[in-house]
This record gives sequence, structure tokens and C-alpha cells, in this order.
Amino acid sequence: MAPTGYRIRLLLIITAVALVVVNSLALWGDEPARRLVAALQFATGAGAVSYGLVTARRAHGASRTWRLLAVGALASLMVAELAWWTNWAAVRPAGVVAYFLFPLLVLASVLLLARAGGAVTGSPDGSPSHTVVTTALDGLVAAMSFAILVIIGGFGVSTAAWPRSGNPALETVYALLELVLVVVACVIGMVYRSEQRYRANYLLLACGVVLIAASDRLVAYFDSVGGPTGQLWCPVGFVLGALLIAFGVRDVPQAEAGVHRRGLDWAQLVLPYSGFLGITVLLAFHLLTGNRLDAVVVSTTVVVVILVAARQAVAMDAQRKLTRRLYEAQRGLAYQVLHDAMTGLPNRLFFGQRLDDAMHGGRFMLIFVDLDDFKEVNDRFGHAAGDELLRAVGDRLQRCVTDADTLARIGGDEFAILIGGRTREAGGRRRPAAGGPTGAVRGSGFLVAGAGEHGTGAFQLRRAQPNLR
Repeated sequence: MAPTGYRIRLLLIITAVALVVVNSLALWGDEPARRLVAALQFATGAGAVSYGLVTARRAHGASRTWRLLAVGALASLMVAELAWWTNWAAVRPAGVVAYFLFPLLVLASVLLLARAGGAVTGSPDGSPSHTVVTTALDGLVAAMSFAILVIIGGFGVSTAAWPRSGNPALETVYALLELVLVVVACVIGMVYRSEQRYRANYLLLACGVVLIAASDRLVAYFDSVGGPTGQLWCPVGFVLGALLIAFGVRDVPQAEAGVHRRGLDWAQLVLPYSGFLGITVLLAFHLLTGNRLDAVVVSTTVVVVILVAARQAVAMDAQRKLTRRLYEAQRGLAYQVLHDAMTGLPNRLFFGQRLDDAMHGGRFMLIFVDLDDFKEVNDRFGHAAGDELLRAVGDRLQRCVTDADTLARIGGDEFAILIGGRTREAGGRRRPAAGGPTGAVRGSGFLVAGAGEHGTGAFQLRRAQPNLR
């Protein structure tokens, strides 16, 4: 069921983009092309609003509220655009208000959705310092990238972009609202954790909002540089944005979000830098078409590049620390698997591996040490005293072996020593461990011709241990 729905949504996106691109060629004239792109925008927006209302009706509480806010934002934008296409002079004040409702309602929807999903409540364990730094850098990159788009498109001057008020102050305020909206959407999208609710909904909604805002600023840019074709292909952002918002307000099953988790991860990774990538292409186009850049745009671009480099450096440092922690954790786990927790000596598994190696390397000797009456020590003095006795015996035996030998605790009160090659020295080196204040210990050893023996190290251990009985 989910793959079929996914294919349908993908087909809708491809069809909408293809229609806008073909229409932007204006093969049938500029005026019919403008009417067709307006009809396509209206049809897409109306479909998104209708689908959103149906979906919101089935939801409850905050889940319904953020959906209704998103639908209301699209509806207000459609009303404003419809007024612009028909009789703008007569309804300009109401149209300007409708335009302003779009960023305000979308911002409320984004914040409420993030709160409902737990994205703005913070992690109960706290955030590492590098996460805070990278989030701040991501926000700055998104803000300054969109600011470049606003500045290069005629900050507060263009009347082709929303809200089409003709008032420079209102145009400036609207551009700042869009800037705030884009930054908030990108930053929250960056910190939205994969295990939180509504992650797929939020990323789709945020991507749709960013596309619509960027499309509006691109219209202003092409109007400022005298590019009439921008009015025909820039609306692709509105068409795609409306579709993504419609996909975002639907009820996304958790299983479907898990299936497309890799795609969501990529969207979350690219979202804060989509503006930087877009600005890079736009500035290249601006220069290649013979236009000049003023000092403010150049300075801001340099700052953005520095921020991106700083963000990369912080990310690499965080990756290095994470790799080191993983390596240390792996070493610690490997140590725990192969060592006895009480004495710190190698355990039976580690000893068996060393014995396997010795059996293929020549002659060696196994020495087994068993504590007499150890059960009585536990019964009379308690298990704490028994543990202390085991540690003391382990320390004493450790002083009687060399680095080339292997001493291990292989059972409750049993120790084993693997000595390779120097078998005549073994008896002399094990005598000092037999006496002392910790009580009597006894052991036995036997010589094994490793190259000629059969079986594994575990087999040799089972064979040798009866000598202790």
C-alpha cells in the first residue's frame, strides 16, 4: 500500500514540474503562458487545501490544529494571489493582509507541529556542546543565504514579489518575516530526531515552506534584473511547495516513515544548506549574465563561506571524537569479554584462544592451580572475603609469570598458566606461589607436544583438569 502511494505522490511532483518547465518556454506566447501557470498554481493550491481539510477532520487536538494552520496559510495565499490576478487595485488592503497571513500562519503551524512531536522540548540527556554549535552555525548559514537572496532581489523595492503593497516598509517587513520563517524551519528540521513523532510531516512541511519563500524571492530577483521569464518558471517553487505541504499534512504511518527513513535523513541533512547551494548557483548566473555584485552581497557571501567551513570543521571534530569513543567502547567490551571481572585476569575464553595458538607453535606446559577448602572460606568469612582471597592469589601468581606467559582464572577457584617452550623453568617459578599468608594452594602441570597434539584448546583444558582431582 505504501509503495503505491509513494509512486503516486512522486508522479504528481514530476508531472507538476514538467508542466511548469514546458510552460516556461512560452511556446504559445507570454500571456497564455502566464494564465496557464496561474491556473496551475491555483489548481495545486486548491487541491492541497481540500486534501488538508479532509485530513484535519480526522485528526484531534494539536494534530488537527497545526494542520488547520498550514491549510489556512495556503488558503490565505491563494486568496491573495486570486485578488492579484483579478482586481488588485480594488482589494489591495485585504490582499496585503492575506499575504501577511501566510508566513504568520505557517510559522505558527511549524512551531506547533514541532512542539507536538517533541522537537522543541529538548533532549532529556542534554545536548553536547558541538551539537549546539553546529545548530547555531546551520541557523546562521540558512539566515545569511536567504538574506543574500533578499538583498540581491531588491530589498523592500520590488513590487513583483509578495505582498505587492507598493510600500517599501511593508515589503521590508514581509521579507524579514520570510527570513525568520526559513531560519526557524531549517533549524528545527536540523534538530528533529528520527525517533520523534511527526518527523516526516515536519520535513515535508518545512521543505514546502522553504520552496515557496524562495520562489517568491526569486520572482523579486528576476524582476530587479529585468528577466521576464522568471515570472513563468519561478512558480515551480509554489507548485512543489503546495504539493509538499499537502503531503506533510497527511497522516504518515510510522511504518512508512521507517521505510523512507534514508530519504528523510538526506532531506534533514540538506535542508539547512539548500539555501547556500541555491545562492551559489544564482550568484554564478548573476555574474555570467553580465550583472555586478555590490559590496554587501560579496561580504555576506564571504561570511557564509566562512560559516560553512567552520561548520565542517566542527562536524569533523565531532566525528573524530565519536570515532574515538566508539573505539574505546569497543576495546572496553572486548576486554570485558576476554577478562575476569573480579581479578582482572584473562578468562577461560581468552586462555583457550592462547592455548589454540600454542598448540600450533611448539612445546608448552599447562599449570593448573586450585585453592584448597575455598568453599569453607566463603561459608565462614563470607563471599567478600572469598573474593579478596581470589584477587590475592591472582596477584601472587601474576608475580610468578613473565609477560610471555598467560595466567587466567578459568573457574570459581581455579587458575591456569600457559608456559611456552621453557618447561624446565616452570617448576622453579611456580614454587614461590605455593605458600604465604593467603593459605595453601596446590597445582599440577604436564608437558604437551603442541605440534603433534590433536584437538582444540578447550579439549586440552578438559583433558588436563582431572589432574587436579
